[in-house]
Amino acid sequence: MDITPGLPETDNFQHWPPWRQLVVETARRVLDYTGGTLVMPMTVLVEQYWREISTGLAHHAIPVRHFVLHADQDTLRGRIEREHPVPSPR
Repeated sequence: MDITPGLPETDNFQHWPPWRQLVVETARRVLDYTGGTLVMPMTVLVEQYWREISTGLAHHAIPVRHFVLHADQDTLRGRIEREHPVPSPR
């Protein structure tokens, strides 16, 4: 279902405040339903967004463990630039 009509235009869904709230709420509900461990692969490049998510998870006593899959610098830069291109000067 396309829910984007009516939402503010953006190049990254993480900019929508409801997305960050839904990450926390989804984690809480899935863990309440299943228990155990929840693995949520994600990349959050905006520190404020990570603070919102991690604060919400902490509020619900959901522990967070960080794991990094290592890639060389050229690979990382290429991935970031493809996902978050810097506009060219005119």
